[in-house]
Amino acid sequence: MTTRRPLLTATFFFLLIFFLGVVGYYLLSPNASLIDAIYMTVITISTVGYGEVLTLTPGGKIFTIGLITLSFLFLAYSIKVFGETVFQGEFLTYLKTKKSRSMIQKLNKHTIICGCGRNGHEALRQLTKHGQPVVVIEKDTSVLDQLPKKILKIEGDAQDEKILQLARIKTAANLLVTLPEDAANLYVVLAARELAPGLKIISRAAHQSSLKKLQFAGADHVVMPDKIGGHHMVALLLKPDLIRFLDTLSEDATMQTKIAEIALDNLSESYANKTLAELEIRNKTGCNVIGYIPPNDRAIINPKANQQIQNDGKLIVLGDGTALGVLQNMFLA
Repeated sequence: MTTRRPLLTATFFFLLIFFLGVVGYYLLSPNASLIDAIYMTVITISTVGYGEVLTLTPGGKIFTIGLITLSFLFLAYSIKVFGETVFQGEFLTYLKTKKSRSMIQKLNKHTIICGCGRNGHEALRQLTKHGQPVVVIEKDTSVLDQLPKKILKIEGDAQDEKILQLARIKTAANLLVTLPEDAANLYVVLAARELAPGLKIISRAAHQSSLKKLQFAGADHVVMPDKIGGHHMVALLLKPDLIRFLDTLSEDATMQTKIAEIALDNLSESYANKTLAELEIRNKTGCNVIGYIPPNDRAIINPKANQQIQNDGKLIVLGDGTALGVLQNMFLA
């Protein structure tokens, strides 16, 4: 908190005033014991006004006046610090940060976004739209202040392993590294892969030369936004209607028909190694299979009817919400 230094200063001044009071009464009062000096200091600083236990010399009385004056100045400074802490919202910010970190500690299978610039902010928007749990790590407080209040966030540098651990990287499912500098992204990928070997890591890269380095460091996928943007612009020139159709299909939340990925985990004997023709997915669910991804293999676009599905593979299908739900339940049966 930014008020930590003023609070430490106030504590230092209180201890200094108390020390000066004890020493002053002990030295300036005849026959004063240490307990008497402490007692006089306490009742003077607190302005309680109990009876004096020491016989004060003129010097002792002048010292008492000075001690009372210092005590009032200290009280005024303490009130100022307390007011700034409460009324400027820093105490509330501390409570919110504590609550946010408590909620983060309960997360599991979540996504961590390192850096919330243009790419990170768009990734955050898409993830929250799909109801995915997300933690944002960003060192720029002005960027964090612009995020919705419901977003879990940590102020700090993602290159710090302690910050990654604070975001519970060991229990996370995914990590999106979208820092502006490739060197910073490379360091985060290396640290993350060491902390969580099974984590799925997707990193941003600005330069082609960083691509292989990030992959070697442990990134599962490396995305170059500028390159993708250039391809998209050219595609809009050459095949504008097709690109607009695909953009609408993937981004328009009001459309009922969507492209979805169906994971084929733990298939029963009735479905494992069956062909698409035998499954009759179109007839039974209303979904169209437009792609199939075998386990640890490249995607097959527009698979043939005799294509066999395997355990841990994935189907890419086109269908509305109802059809997709029927298809999901089909493999769960």
